[in-house]
Amino acid sequence: MPLNLFVYVFLNSLRLFNFKNHAEVNLAFDTPVNCIVGKNGSGKTNILDAIHYLSFSKSSLNPSDAQNIKHQESGFFLRGNFTVNGKLKEVECTIQTAGKKVLREDGQDYMRFSEHVGKYPVVLIAPQDIELIWDGAELRRRFVDTILSQIDRAYLEHLIVYTHQLKQRNSLLKNFSDSGQVDIQLLETYNARLIESGEFIFKSRQKFCLEFAGRVTQHYQYLAAEEMAGINDK
Repeated sequence: MPLNLFVYVFLNSLRLFNFKNHAEVNLAFDTPVNCIVGKNGSGKTNILDAIHYLSFSKSSLNPSDAQNIKHQESGFFLRGNFTVNGKLKEVECTIQTAGKKVLREDGQDYMRFSEHVGKYPVVLIAPQDIELIWDGAELRRRFVDTILSQIDRAYLEHLIVYTHQLKQRNSLLKNFSDSGQVDIQLLETYNARLIESGEFIFKSRQKFCLEFAGRVTQHYQYLAAEEMAGINDK
């Protein structure tokens, strides 16, 4: 599995224009650890979501691009200046209510947003992450997909194909039901693509879960030992 684990990415500066509750924000980051502070409702989470946008070309909170535009404005603009393995890079994202979304790197527009995913890896930790434990399996699959899509280009491509083919196949089955006629050869074509991509996705997830479980066990044992030591001290 080709990994992107050794890519050093640092966000030097961030500009927001008409993004959510922010009319205009300009931020500069010059230390490894940066803290964003402010009153409740001031838009701290929205700044973090802007960084997510520049990494994934979408919000982590709201799937509707139009709903991320500041109220009564016609669009928003995001710009991030990064250092990637010592090289300066610029990423911009523009969305207009009456137009399409544009994502560009160093002035060059992307034809496919999936080509951008993984270049600027992001790990988002949020209060709702607790849902990974008590919510359904779909959320956990999405969590795994987010990680693997950033580190394995082939996985992302298979995931896109699988999602598209599954949607098309379900639509085809509905048409069969409505018309009362079944095209077996056409159905087998969709099934073949689903099986190919589905098998790749399954094996990648399986390998990831085995590796991830080892890390979880290691950290849990560390935390449990610290807790037991605290109890014994009392």
